[in-house]
Amino acid sequence: MHRPFVPLSSSASGPLPRQAMAVLEPEQWAASLQALGEAPGTQRCTEKLTPAAGPVCVTGASGFIALHLVEQLLEKGYKVVGTVRSLANGAKLAPLREFQRKFGEDKLRIAGGVDCLKPETFRDAVAGCVGVFHTASPFHFQAKDPMKDLVEPAL
Repeated sequence: MHRPFVPLSSSASGPLPRQAMAVLEPEQWAASLQALGEAPGTQRCTEKLTPAAGPVCVTGASGFIALHLVEQLLEKGYKVVGTVRSLANGAKLAPLREFQRKFGEDKLRIAGGVDCLKPETFRDAVAGCVGVFHTASPFHFQAKDPMKDLVEPAL
């Protein structure tokens, strides 16, 4: 398992900066896929995705990196579905609400109740999306086995 990413490029808006995506050289990417038991040539991204293709989902949208990614996607004209664990934490949602005011609520939908430890909770958020940026990661202080309890669920 791994964090999927979609390098986006829009002929109308120009490409997103490389800093907005997880970047691996082709050889590293192929080696990673092989190490994960996936066939070389498995397509995990597209450079032909445009805002007109449909919405993209950003998991963990209230996180530090995700907020920057959401803003860049909105600036490029993409519709974004941002997932968050809870809609009750106003302080964590404030930057996303500001993006809704700035770009329009029709451009950014915030999907709450999504939990990395319960993959089925992502179903509604990703429905209809043409790409997913998986930046969400569970974190808690009760981890007995950090690899099993924190790292693996994030992948």
